[in-house]
Amino acid sequence: MTEQWLSQQLSADTVDPFTALILSHQKYLMKIISGFFSDQADVEEVYQEVSSRLLQSQSAYSGDGFKFWAARITVNYCIDLVRKPKIKMEALDDERAKFEISLSHPSPEEKLISDQEKQQLQKIINQLPKDYQQVIFDHYFSENSYREIGEKLNLSERTVETRIYRARKMIKELWRKNAL
Repeated sequence: MTEQWLSQQLSADTVDPFTALILSHQKYLMKIISGFFSDQADVEEVYQEVSSRLLQSQSAYSGDGFKFWAARITVNYCIDLVRKPKIKMEALDDERAKFEISLSHPSPEEKLISDQEKQQLQKIINQLPKDYQQVIFDHYFSENSYREIGEKLNLSERTVETRIYRARKMIKELWRKNAL
């Protein structure tokens, strides 16, 4: 069977030549899918979905270049599958539920490390010149905007932005020195 013959049969309204056209390219399409998925069961499942999509898109097929058209649909579908998150939600059984860790509550060890880092950061901020301490405190701890800080300290927004940039740079350098 040639592609041209099948295309003619398709336009002649015979007994589903489009399905025959898809089947005649099965090995080719499976090979494309195998490039994306190594598990044979996945390849077969994806092929079934691609076949279904090809049948649904039959009206978009112009009658020539079926191999390219089908390959494009196959590749695009495989790319979509690869991009999807691979997490499948499963019901937790009783044993797994016992060991579930709540992410909203840090462990005591994580809390201790976080507290120590906060203390170290506070010491580093205290080492900065007073002008830089003030803008860092107002921006990060009081959550004021550059404009609000500028109004409070009688500075332009650009000056506030520059001071925050320089303070962050100093904090970074002091943090690295303390880490060594």
